[in-house]
Amino acid sequence: MTIQELVGYVMEDPLECHALRQLSKNAEQAFAVKRYDVAINQLSGAIEEINRNLLANVLLKRAVVQGVQKTPENGLIDAYKVIELLPEQPKGYLCAASLLRLMNENSAAMRVYTIAFNRIKAEGRKQEEGYQRLIRAKCSLENEIDSANTILLRKLPLELLGHIFASSLLSVRDRLQCASTCRAWRSFLLDEMPRMWRQIDLVDMPEDVMIRQLSNVRSTQIRKVQLKFKGKKKIQLTERVLLYLTEHQYSRLDTFALQCELNENDNRLLQILRQVFVQNQHTLRHVTVYCKSFRLGIIAMEYCPNLTKLVSCTPYLSYPPSFTSEALLTPLSSSNEVFQLHFRRQMALMRAREEEMRMNTPVPAVDGFALAVAILRQSDLYQTMNKSVEQNLHQSLTTLELYGLQISYFAEPFWRRLPHLEILVIQDPVDMPGDFDRLVRVVDQYCPKLKTFRFGGICEDALLTLTPNEKKEVGLVEVTMRGWSSAESEIDSISILVRKSHTTLKILRLPMEVLALPGGNVLSNLQAPRLRFLSIYGDAWRSLEASHCAALVRNCPKVERLIVKLPIDESGLMELSKAECLQSFCLVDPAQPISNGGTGFTEGDVEALRLSDSHNQRTSFRQFFEKCKMLTDICFCGPLLGDTDLIALATNTPHLQSLKLLFCSSTEITSHGIMTFVECAPKGLRNFVLMDLKCLDDDTLIHLLSRLSVLENLTLALCPPWMNNRRHIRNCIEQAMTIRNCTRAQRLQVIFAPAPGSQILLDCIPGNSIVEKSLNNMPSVFKVLLNIY
Repeated sequence: MTIQELVGYVMEDPLECHALRQLSKNAEQAFAVKRYDVAINQLSGAIEEINRNLLANVLLKRAVVQGVQKTPENGLIDAYKVIELLPEQPKGYLCAASLLRLMNENSAAMRVYTIAFNRIKAEGRKQEEGYQRLIRAKCSLENEIDSANTILLRKLPLELLGHIFASSLLSVRDRLQCASTCRAWRSFLLDEMPRMWRQIDLVDMPEDVMIRQLSNVRSTQIRKVQLKFKGKKKIQLTERVLLYLTEHQYSRLDTFALQCELNENDNRLLQILRQVFVQNQHTLRHVTVYCKSFRLGIIAMEYCPNLTKLVSCTPYLSYPPSFTSEALLTPLSSSNEVFQLHFRRQMALMRAREEEMRMNTPVPAVDGFALAVAILRQSDLYQTMNKSVEQNLHQSLTTLELYGLQISYFAEPFWRRLPHLEILVIQDPVDMPGDFDRLVRVVDQYCPKLKTFRFGGICEDALLTLTPNEKKEVGLVEVTMRGWSSAESEIDSISILVRKSHTTLKILRLPMEVLALPGGNVLSNLQAPRLRFLSIYGDAWRSLEASHCAALVRNCPKVERLIVKLPIDESGLMELSKAECLQSFCLVDPAQPISNGGTGFTEGDVEALRLSDSHNQRTSFRQFFEKCKMLTDICFCGPLLGDTDLIALATNTPHLQSLKLLFCSSTEITSHGIMTFVECAPKGLRNFVLMDLKCLDDDTLIHLLSRLSVLENLTLALCPPWMNNRRHIRNCIEQAMTIRNCTRAQRLQVIFAPAPGSQILLDCIPGNSIVEKSLNNMPSVFKVLLNIY
């Protein structure tokens, strides 16, 4: 309804006062006969009549006049007041929507119409003039919106539209919002787009939208299916979608991923999943399951002979608060590693007790762990996983990733089924005494083609891509151990594994306990001619001595990236500076409780990191930088550097591209040192990260941004308090961008993370405005920065 149509509908409506006069007359009569209660009721009715009908009518007329006067903003206030006074009358909604259309706010006007139909009951009112006008006005607006929005659909090719609305560019929420824009877009997104799909990616969304999309998918085109439903209430929805896949013959799937609250005893859903695997047994290559049970992984291995990659994520839920709080807030040390081991074994014991209650078959045992193992070996899952292997060898599976599983279930018969396994990743395991020792021994014996072995805490680095010739060689290429116990048998097992593969190793992440065994020093005797990446971590009371460093340089001549979380003196640094191929160097103060894996990084860790300080004498890095001139990536974590070291770094590393300074508040770095570093910084520096550097002020920030002309990414985490003011930050960046000496095409991205859970991205293009973007749905800056190992 236009404003002109509204004028004729509203202004011609006379102001009726008959009801008010009658109520006033009734009150006078009741007062005359001393019926005071009746008089009060009649007068209250008169007041309500004034407030509702008369006042609403006057406000409505004034709103229309203001719309005609071209001041719809003022009239909109009166229209909303009318809706508040008369929520079941169409006039207020018609007036508000008309004024919004006059302001070109069609989306807001459509929301007003939607609210109107939700509040006004249609029973008995369909023939009323106001209700009919409301229906016609909404239809008119829908046609207008459709006509405007279909221009995009008519002019752009279908392929380009598919890229615009692709799932890789828009989130599910964004696509649902686009679908609610108008009927044309809804039809395109829910009916046309699914016909172009090559994969199905369904998350928590309205069921009718999900089924409508599935009904328009061409099953023969689909190669990938991902179902991610959270909550126990979504089990029926998961079952319905899987039934749809089986009934419509989705038989060419290459990748299948499922996340749901699947119960191990849910035989009906397991049977449906078994049908999905059977239908795609010749084409299915990758399976990922995020469920509590590993039974799905066993089903996939049995019914998919061509399966090459299996990922099973079954993290344990409902951890006791006493365990989780202490595990998250206590800095990692040797004593805390023992605690974490106890924590994991306690989880295994709890699971075994739950299994005992379910089976209701008591088993005699000497102690708790023996009881757990005895009950575990009688469980159905254990029997299924470790049955006879003569006819169950899997000839295709090369990659197995297990997250949060109890490795006691994986006995020797299971590993004998995987003779072609090349990549084994076991992260956040729940292990019991002797589990790791048995695992290493069995894998070494029955998986001769294994190239990558990761065990312990989370390691998010990409897996190494091997050449065909490297795959033919016998021996491991990567060995990673993070967040584990220091039991002597486990150290012996992993050291033997490393020694056997020393000629093929390229990546090695190990604790100092393994590399510096008493009586058999692997660190000094390890001949690894192909090693490219080496990470050594340990406790503050261990140290990387000069003899160790000299042996590393001598025995690993090709090492390019070195990460050390150990105390090291100047003589050790001088030995490391002799590494000819070293390009990336990271040194972490062992007093810093950065996770070696396990529970991850939390707000408690942040507070511990901010309060922690090194009590050791500071080491000078000036001579190290003077000799290591080929470094391109440098990271220091902890109170390690001073102004002198920082200036020496800038003047002696001409090829530097990335620099990270983490938790440096207690060092001798000052704002003057930062500004001096900027003046002589390498010309190719593109990535700069500063975390918990309290000396940074606004002048230093402006100088830094304006002088580093090729800088592409700047991250400021745990910023000083003045950086919490977004407007002040924007002003500083705008001032720096006006004097920044760079080409128009170069882009600068500045990420501010004042605290965990709060991070902002400022996208700056010279000559254009600064765009602020939220990173709430992106991985935490702290998690990315502190995944050092």
